[in-house]
Amino acid sequence: MEFREKLAMLRKQYGYSLRELSRMIGASPSAIRMWESGERQPKASNLSELARVFHCSEEYLTNPVYDIPEGSVSRTVRIPVLGEVAAGTPMYAEENITDYEEIPLSWTRQGDFFALKINGDSMKPRMHTGDVVIVRKQPTVDDGQTAVVLVNGDTATVKIVRHTNDGGVSLIPTNPDYSPLLYTAEQVENLPLTILGLVVELRVKFV
Repeated sequence: MEFREKLAMLRKQYGYSLRELSRMIGASPSAIRMWESGERQPKASNLSELARVFHCSEEYLTNPVYDIPEGSVSRTVRIPVLGEVAAGTPMYAEENITDYEEIPLSWTRQGDFFALKINGDSMKPRMHTGDVVIVRKQPTVDDGQTAVVLVNGDTATVKIVRHTNDGGVSLIPTNPDYSPLLYTAEQVENLPLTILGLVVELRVKFV
């Protein structure tokens, strides 16, 4: 099977439109259309992104010897579980990845996801150390929603978010032994305080 056929097959199996796939890999819909028609071949950087999105090797995409039966593509995808975030180290750097979790492939149409391992008891009784939350990346959340927030560039915390009228933010724990963390609008801007994403699922770990 040639590259153009594999690309069209994978895009169909994953349910991505040309526009959706273009946003995910940073190429125009017209470029993807030409790849599928065989008019053009992708650059090395585009090929790498396609392999990432479709969870396969670049060799599978480009080598006609490597074929898989139609319908055999996994309906789940792996996302990284992030642990402690070191100062000066990018949030999604390899050294912060402690494990992987699987989510339904259909979720990826809603955006990008990562997972975070809970450390501490400020969100008891619902969340405990060792549990994992599944997070959809987004820069804002509504009041009362639970989010992963990065404080000062190096501390990721899970809290309920509430916004104040003057542009500040309160990060609220569920454990009554802990007090809310209050940040003024100036602190939000200068620390900075950054919302990384919305918590969409909690996975309780018993071991």
